[in-house]
Formats: sequence, structure tokens, C-alpha cells
Amino acid sequence: STPRIRAILTTPPTPTILTHATGTVFRAGALITYTGSSTDVEDGQLPASAFSWTVLFHHDSHIHPAGGPFTNTTSGALQIPTTGHDFQGSTNYEIVLTVTDSTGLTASRSVTVIPDKVDLTYDTVPSGLTVTIDGVSKQTPFVIDDLKGFQHTLGAPNQSSGGTAYTFASWSDGGAQSHGIVVPTVDQSYIATFQASSGPAGQVAAY
Repeated sequence: STPRIRAILTTPPTPTILTHATGTVFRAGALITYTGSSTDVEDGQLPASAFSWTVLFHHDSHIHPAGGPFTNTTSGALQIPTTGHDFQGSTNYEIVLTVTDSTGLTASRSVTVIPDKVDLTYDTVPSGLTVTIDGVSKQTPFVIDDLKGFQHTLGAPNQSSGGTAYTFASWSDGGAQSHGIVVPTVDQSYIATFQASSGPAGQVAAY
């Protein structure tokens, strides 16, 4: 007799990210909590041991690991930093949930949360001199798309340009030559004013 062959059909699990939804915006210092669930045709509701979470940081065309994998849990949290790597350009966090059923089949879902940013304009008087942001020198004028609530240290070092010496006089926000700021919730300008030494007698001209 011909042996009877039994076909066993299996299907991958169906993960669902309950919070947060794609497009959720965040500010520096925020705590992004995420939760998920998953069902499977053969196994029913999957336990926490089936879950694995990974967080990726997307910066323009690059991807950096930002956390995980976090296993054996149906939830977690992402703490948004207030210092360190900036959020300029096209940036976001991708939260990825991967679940595995009892037969070893896996499936993944992900959501993307995006930074809430403003434009900060930097300049000097006279324009074209250099300021520092977190120790990095940049020639003015320039604009940075910055994360609300992020923290920076601004500097306006004494410098020479075109054979003229420039000495720091003031910042438009009233801060010291080197001082910290917290990125505001609206667009803002930061202007450093310098005094220039000019003439053979070394007279000082204020701009």
C-alpha cells in the first residue's frame, strides 16, 4: 500500500507594535515607551520569550545601532539623549520588533519616531568669523536644524582673520564667551559680536 503523507502547514507569527505609532515626534530628554503583542496560528498568543526588540538610529544614508536586542519582554523604553550625537539632517529612530514562534518562524514589524526640530541661525559681527558648537569650529553664517531641548556649549574664541585680530565682546543671548544653551522650541538666532584691532596704533574699532 502507498504510505499516507501528511502535510503540515505552518505560518509565521503576526507581530503588532501597539505603541508608539510611526510619525510620533520626540524632543530631547523624552522617554519613548514601546509595547507589542503577537499571535500565531499554531501557538495562539505568543509569550514574552518569543519577543526581541532592536532600536536603530538613522542618520541620512547611515544606520547606527542604538539599542538591543532586548529579549524576553513585550515592552521597553528608549531614552532620548540631551547631549552627544546631534540630530541634524534626516534623522530618526526605528524601533523593530521580531517574534519567533515554536517552529522557529520569525516575523518583524517596525515603527519610526522622528525628531521635533527648529532652525538655529549662527552669525558673527562682523559676519564670516568662527564660532564653536560643542568644541567644533564653524565659520559663520550657518543654520542648524536642531532637536528641541538638546544641550550645547557655544564658544566665540578670540581669533584673527585677514590680518586683523578680533576679540570677543558679547553674545546676542547675553551669555558668556563660552556658555551652555538649551535648544528652544522656536527658531532663534545666536550672534557673537567681536571687537577688531585696526590701524598702526592698534586702535580698537567696535562693530
